[in-house]
Amino acid sequence: MNKGEKDNFVVVFASGKGGTGKTFVALNTAKVLSQKITVLDCDVEEPNCHIFIKGDLIEKTETTLFIPFVNKEQCNGCGECARFCEKKALICWGVPPILFPEMCSGCEGCKMVCPLNAIVDSERVVGRIEIRQNGNIHLISGIMNIGQESPVPIIRTLKRMISRDNISFIDAPPGSSCSVVASILKADYVVLVAEETPFGLSDLNLMIALSKKMGIPAGVVNNRKGIGRENLSEFLKEFGIPLLCEIPYDKNIFNAYSKGELIVDISLKYNSLFRDFALRLFNEVEKRKNGKR
Repeated sequence: MNKGEKDNFVVVFASGKGGTGKTFVALNTAKVLSQKITVLDCDVEEPNCHIFIKGDLIEKTETTLFIPFVNKEQCNGCGECARFCEKKALICWGVPPILFPEMCSGCEGCKMVCPLNAIVDSERVVGRIEIRQNGNIHLISGIMNIGQESPVPIIRTLKRMISRDNISFIDAPPGSSCSVVASILKADYVVLVAEETPFGLSDLNLMIALSKKMGIPAGVVNNRKGIGRENLSEFLKEFGIPLLCEIPYDKNIFNAYSKGELIVDISLKYNSLFRDFALRLFNEVEKRKNGKR
C-alpha cells in the first residue's frame, strides 16, 4: 500500500470489553501496509501479538520499577513516607519502615517527602520487553510478571520506545481501566473495535466517553457484523463518530485466527477490505491532526 500512507502518527486500537477483535483489526491492518511500522502490544497481562506477527526474537530486556531503600542510619521513624503512600506499601512502626514491595507503584513520592533524605533509589523487576522483526513490522511486546500491582509502568516503558519517524499502532488492553488510559494517552487517534450486541454498545459508550474526556479523536470498526441485532450506525449518529469499517461474521476468519494466521495473508477479499480501511483511517487521522471535521 502506497497511496494515502503517511509518515508518522500513533493509533491506538481499543475496545470496551475483551473479545471484540481489537488485536485482529490492528494486526491485519499493520500487515497490509508496505511501509515501516511499529506495533506495541500494551496488553501486557495477556500479550498475544507475537502469535500472529511471527519473527525472531532480536532483543529482550527486563523492565524495572523504583522501589524505596531506607538507610537505617539516617531514618528517625517519623513516618512521613508511610503517610504519603496511598498504596500502603510502607508502614512505619519503627526504624526502618516496613515495605511491601508488590504494592509499591514506584511513584518516588516517599523519597521526595522524607525530611532526612533517608530513602535512596533501588529497583525491582516487574516484567520484560521483547522485540521481534517481521518484514516491515517492528513488534515490541510487554510482558508483566505474575503478581505485580499494576501494568501501567510497563506500558509507560513501551510507549517511550515509540519512534516518531514512522507509524505506530498500539494494541491496548481491553476495558477502560488505568492501563487503557496509559495506552491511549498522547495518541493521535483511537480505533474503537465494537460489536452490535447490547454489551458491545454499552462498553463502546464507555470508551467513547473516555476518548472524548482525553480529547483524542476516535473512529469505530464494526467487527463480526451480523452477530448481533443492535444498529451500530444509528448508535454512532448521537456521538458524531465515524464508522470506519465493517467486518462480517465469517468462519474463515475464525479458522485462520485459531491457527495463528492473519486473514489478509490468505484472502484477497479481506486483504482488499483492510487496505481500504487503512486508507480511510489514515485520511481520518490526517484530517483530525489538521483540525478539520
